[in-house]
Amino acid sequence: MTTGTAELLRLPEVQACIQSNFLLLSCDLLCDIPGEHLLEAWLASQSELGPAAQGGLSVFYPAKGIQDEIKKEPTDFVAITSLDQDEVPSVSRHELSKLVLSMPMDTLKEQIENDKGLLLRHTLVEKHASVKMLTSYRDAHLYILPKWVRSLAQHQERFESVSEDLIGYWAKAGWQRGLSAKLGIDEILGGQKEAQDDHGSNDGDSLE
Repeated sequence: MTTGTAELLRLPEVQACIQSNFLLLSCDLLCDIPGEHLLEAWLASQSELGPAAQGGLSVFYPAKGIQDEIKKEPTDFVAITSLDQDEVPSVSRHELSKLVLSMPMDTLKEQIENDKGLLLRHTLVEKHASVKMLTSYRDAHLYILPKWVRSLAQHQERFESVSEDLIGYWAKAGWQRGLSAKLGIDEILGGQKEAQDDHGSNDGDSLE
């Protein structure tokens, strides 16, 4: 109960179980969206990408209504932007966005207090001209992840949680210069691309 979720992904027995793209579900799952709709959205958004370049899908929900009276939980700070043209699913029941920042509101408040304001890197604006920041959403801790994330979790031993560390840093790696290489993502994806070229497509990478 005290082990971080990213730490759990590094356990040898868990690493051995992940042989394909995979789902992570929270123990107190809260989601009104049928699972097959999420799966369809993820599959459609990945249709033009090879197994070595696949992205993930995270679910966030608005923290409002009766649920707040039943279970008061802190919200997350989420920054999103529109998907690139080649990332937009051809068919989707739900609107998807690209996640560029994600962290608990408590963490954001600490940063603002320490920095005397909200500091954002210029590269975020350079990469994404239009960014929408949300403060009233919560991470549902429901993720569809590509197989290569197993290697990322194993490589980054300092990651404690999937939500704040793995997802948070992965989101920033899409625009923050040098972060993708620093986290080992470039090396992981490069190695998988070489393996894919050597052996052809891997039918075992379908989502299970």
